[in-house]
Amino acid sequence: MVAQRAGVSIATISRVLNGNTTKVSEATRERVLAIVADLGYRPSGAGSALRSGRSRMVALMVPEPTNAYNGAIANAVERRLRERGNILLFCNTQEDPTIQDDLLKEMRSQAVSGIIMLGAVDSDGLRECVTGGDAIVFVNRRPSYAPSGMFIGIDNYAAGQTVAAHFAERQFRHVWLIHGPLTSIATADRVAGFLDY
Repeated sequence: MVAQRAGVSIATISRVLNGNTTKVSEATRERVLAIVADLGYRPSGAGSALRSGRSRMVALMVPEPTNAYNGAIANAVERRLRERGNILLFCNTQEDPTIQDDLLKEMRSQAVSGIIMLGAVDSDGLRECVTGGDAIVFVNRRPSYAPSGMFIGIDNYAAGQTVAAHFAERQFRHVWLIHGPLTSIATADRVAGFLDY
């Protein structure tokens, strides 16, 4: 519709909107931009994603959306992404490796720009994403096979050792270690740190 109204080709519209004006006169550029503004036209995100192989969407994988900690992080991430012109896709993995893998597969097919794993569980699909070089960041839990540069959080193994050291310094004789499911990477690291002390 923009091309028809401006009396130019679709390629010219694309050049103007992508800032490539070497083959477009200043008068044509101004006319196209005025029509774009008048119509409130926005380029197709799907078309752009097809050409570039990446969309403006970023997936946030959360194990438990009703948890206040996860909600606060999701809110902060969404605000920051929106400021940068990105859109957040919120995915609930339910701490289930099968659901997580299904979501990872779907997000890859949607050509998301990146995946943020808030509370990852170990799974074949996650290993494939890491080894495949996907743009992925781990928050709170980092699998042992993921490079440290892909992680934001604490050293859970060291945290487990710190707790064990606290008990040892106080010479407690009978200690029970109560923990969540070991499918949680953070829990497994904390337990390993505690037991290895």
